[in-house]
Amino acid sequence: MTSFFSRPVSFEDLPFWEQESFENLFHPFKSTFESFLKDPTLCPLSVEKEILFISDLFLKNSPSVPSDLKKFFETYFTPMASINNDVGLLTGYYEITLRASRTPSDRYYVPLYKPPQDLIFIADLGMYHPHLKGQRWAGHQGNDYQIHPYLTRQDIMKGSLQETPFLFLEDPISAFFLHVQGSGKISLEDGSVIRVSYKATNGHPYVSLGKTLQHQKILREDPLTKETLETYLRTLDTESLSETLALNPSYIFFDELPTLAEGPPGTFKEEVPLTPLRSLAADPLYIPLGLPVWLNAFDLNPKINSLFPRLVLAQDTGSAIKGPKRGDLFWGTGEEAGKNAGLLNNKADMVLFWPKKRF
Repeated sequence: MTSFFSRPVSFEDLPFWEQESFENLFHPFKSTFESFLKDPTLCPLSVEKEILFISDLFLKNSPSVPSDLKKFFETYFTPMASINNDVGLLTGYYEITLRASRTPSDRYYVPLYKPPQDLIFIADLGMYHPHLKGQRWAGHQGNDYQIHPYLTRQDIMKGSLQETPFLFLEDPISAFFLHVQGSGKISLEDGSVIRVSYKATNGHPYVSLGKTLQHQKILREDPLTKETLETYLRTLDTESLSETLALNPSYIFFDELPTLAEGPPGTFKEEVPLTPLRSLAADPLYIPLGLPVWLNAFDLNPKINSLFPRLVLAQDTGSAIKGPKRGDLFWGTGEEAGKNAGLLNNKADMVLFWPKKRF
């Protein structure tokens, strides 16, 4: 168990557990358990043996029908609630669809970069100290051989990054939302389609543009939707837009994926695609990636109210996803997924499924 999710409860205590459909759960769990067996370092150390045992059993038995899946979780996991009754926050994210070109032009002029050669990026500080597991760090080595913070978003937008872009997008607002979402399906000028995904960050803290503009009383809608924010940004002149986007110093570097696959990858494993409404971005300091989570949300928009509670799988992380009960639910690819993701900004509760001790 983790220090925060350490209060065992029964499955009968989970609201609407008996009504869970287990739809679209077999394949993401199969891919996850396969990954654990191929790379045991993905397992939380305290239950590595248990996870490997469960993974092997799952692949041998293939519990693909709902009743078998339900029995499997009840047999091999213990629901662990939080040590207090604090509510968390659940938002939604999606894979954006954009147009781009490999060469710059009047239409395609906003650069998209791969990680720079001088960037020192540590994806998981846990390799240096277990208490830092899940935390990232980025910087660069200066001429004084000291490690310094990397360029900010403002620096990069002003042209301080001496790297060659691998793609050019149509406008800075679309590029900004690609940075926020972390992955995108890109239609190129030649008619081909590629997928790009988060690879590294400049290491500066993520600052929510929407919350900042709300705090400044520029935008008053609460909760703020992507549509409202985008509409406002498109009213700004070039200089004002650059100043506004620079309020978030965090900058994302991407990579082009070798295949389109079934969906964008999460942080857990590049080969494991995210599954709409079943993949959760969480803080790995509290919720280890690859483990199931019972997810509930409150005061929902009527359009999505019937979707909760539900069983999800922690497969991703995010710059803004920090804290034990902070989650971001993946909704899929494209405009409709984006609209639905924007409806979710609600109080939430999470129960972590922890492997039962067997050794």
